[in-house]
Amino acid sequence: MGRPRAQLSPTVATTNPRTAYAASAGRASTVLVAAALLSGACDKPEVPPAYVPEGPAAKTAPNGTAAGQADPQSPLDALLDELARCELHFECEVYQPLVDRGDEATEALVAFAVSAAQPTKARQVALRALREIADPDAGMPLIRAARKRRELPLLADLFEAAGAGRGDKAFAALTDYYRSKDGALYTVQIRRGLSAYGKRAFEWAADELTSADADAAALADIVSDTATEAEADRVGKLLATTKDRLARHRLAATAIRLGDGAQFSVLINGLKAKNQFDRADAALRLATVVEKLGEKRRAAVVGLLKKARKRDKSGVTTGYDKALAALQTSGATPAPNSPVRKSDDE
Repeated sequence: MGRPRAQLSPTVATTNPRTAYAASAGRASTVLVAAALLSGACDKPEVPPAYVPEGPAAKTAPNGTAAGQADPQSPLDALLDELARCELHFECEVYQPLVDRGDEATEALVAFAVSAAQPTKARQVALRALREIADPDAGMPLIRAARKRRELPLLADLFEAAGAGRGDKAFAALTDYYRSKDGALYTVQIRRGLSAYGKRAFEWAADELTSADADAAALADIVSDTATEAEADRVGKLLATTKDRLARHRLAATAIRLGDGAQFSVLINGLKAKNQFDRADAALRLATVVEKLGEKRRAAVVGLLKKARKRDKSGVTTGYDKALAALQTSGATPAPNSPVRKSDDE
């Protein structure tokens, strides 16, 4: 007989030394793993907690919410979100709630109003709200935004809202810009801001009108915008000393509005001026007060207006058309060839 066959292990059915070694090593590993599990050495490693810096600021977000939580939207932000959908203030459901917040809403409304990312009509609604709130703190940031002149459709609204609070700094900024060479291109829009100051703006413009280097017509516009019956005498004195024809037209119309009908002569003379732009300007100012013209003068003035309009080659006929429409609607008899009496001109 040959050599007896080696007795096989229940778990290793082979006599290959390498295989036997591997099997023995596997049994040893199994024993070690089991022991480790029993002792807890192979428990899942503990994950260190996320780092949280110490101190009160780390535990609480700036708005008072706990760290790590999403910031809730503030009531004011919610109103502004709705404002972005508004086009007209009287159809805007959040308009009055914003106005009711007063100065509390100023900063947010200013930021909204000057943001080019917001719709133009919604920004106009925001500027109207700022006019109602009339917070002086809104003045300077609105003026800075307006002076960029990037969006002309909003320029007048920006200046008007800036002046609504009647702040001292805003007044100084508006008057400086109004008299500047750069601002001369935007006097119509800047006037909206200055006019909000009423008597203060009147006094400033009246004083400046006596300056030799004054832009008389632009300053007379401020006088016209802000004069009340209390300033009637001052307007009359300004008219007596002002030489600039365009300024005189504005002052005369203002004096007439305040009750001095004798100043129609200034506008009638303006209709006969050699310069077509002077004539057109006189017609434009006349159109604003023509309802106060006496019956005796109406027919003659209709004739002058038609004659001046026919001579106009610039196409600037708005004043003529408005004045004629008002006179003829009020019952004046058209008389193109009617002369203007000397007494009417003086």
